[in-house]
Amino acid sequence: AEQEISLNAKNGDISGTILGRYEEYAIECNIKKGESNLPKQKEEGNKSLHVTNNNGDIAIEFKEE
Repeated sequence: AEQEISLNAKNGDISGTILGRYEEYAIECNIKKGESNLPKQKEEGNKSLHVTNNNGDIAIEFKEE
């Protein structure tokens, strides 16, 4: 994946798999009216993952190469 990934949705779910390890990513996750398997904030990581969703769930998995 690129150095920075941004995912945004409204009235729907965000789901999928990112090729790489969870430890590689600093994460910022904002969710309203839904559930997420990601932490709200994770500062360690040399890549960035930003996820925002309103009225939907977030389910992101990481898969090592």
